Amino acid sequence: MCGKAVKIVVTEWQEAILQQIVRSRTASQRLVQRARLILLAFGGLLNGAVGEAIGLGRKQVGLWRRR
Repeated sequence: MCGKAVKIVVTEWQEAILQQIVRSRTASQRLVQRARLILLAFGGLLNGAVGEAIGLGRKQVGLWRRR
């Protein structure tokens, strides 16, 4: 089942907050993983590449991308 990846739109302010979460030492690993996913998807990577970078499957990345 092939489809088109949902485009991620992030403002500069949101991107700054996501970068802050990724660099945080006290944030939960799940939160950091989601923030990295959003930033990589915003950067234009495909679901498979994002999944490899953060340790998730392509379908899981697609699910989070739709959210």
